[in-house]
Amino acid sequence: MSFAPPRWTDRLRTRVRSWGVRGMPAVVLLALSLGGAEARPATPPAGTWVITRTNAELLESIDPDIAAAFFDGPQTIALDGYGDAVTAKGWASLAAFKADIEAGLVADEVTMVMYDPEPWEHTPIAEQLDPVTAMAEFAELARSQGYQVLMTPHPGLVTVPGAACSQLPDESVPAAFLRCRLPEAAAWSADIVDLQLQALQQDPQRYREWVTAAAGQARQANPQVQVLAHLTTLLAPDVTVLYAAWRSVQPVVDGCYLGVPGGARSRVAIGFLRVIAIGADRDR
Repeated sequence: MSFAPPRWTDRLRTRVRSWGVRGMPAVVLLALSLGGAEARPATPPAGTWVITRTNAELLESIDPDIAAAFFDGPQTIALDGYGDAVTAKGWASLAAFKADIEAGLVADEVTMVMYDPEPWEHTPIAEQLDPVTAMAEFAELARSQGYQVLMTPHPGLVTVPGAACSQLPDESVPAAFLRCRLPEAAAWSADIVDLQLQALQQDPQRYREWVTAAAGQARQANPQVQVLAHLTTLLAPDVTVLYAAWRSVQPVVDGCYLGVPGGARSRVAIGFLRVIAIGADRDR
């Protein structure tokens, strides 16, 4: 007896194809709505993942198999630690990082440190105004302590009034991000650069365009650097948004930073990971 997929899979396939994600099989589409064992092969594709401990534990509470497959191993960098993942610690402030180093407050198990300067209250204004210098100083201090370095400068830094390099009239934020060469500055002294271009993830073609350009700039500065694409559930009303964005940049990145801010749409994250796992198993 042949299986006829329900009509909603046809509608979903049409939507996915409209975003340029072709070749998604019916079984993957069906997995978007399944919660049972049929939907969760336990083999993720190769690549680096970054996630916070809080988010990993949240996803584990929904689907332990998927959380273990993607995040409990050396392919993952876990902020504040998770299982057998590489243990990292993040700071949005160079000043706070210096203070914690001087006070001996960084846990012994931390082997990688992350600097996340953004136009927000957690990053001092001096660092927002000159993120290139701040990133270089952060990396120099981190290296002196034996840490690997993950840089994730937010493109919104180009919107800070009075910044050393800022957005021009009629210029998009991603364009200013590249013109100000922030991906290059991040890559100079980092092992990994996370491209926070998730604001574009609902438009996979535009997301791919800017991630590709930023990744190229980073690798030109440092051919050894790993480049990650940033995705967030906050801007993903359903699984297909994350999957389409993720798939669009697979040829040009080394992995993904998956954000589930405040636990928002955690089941969308699980569905996204299930779809990736099914596709990885199918390709083997």
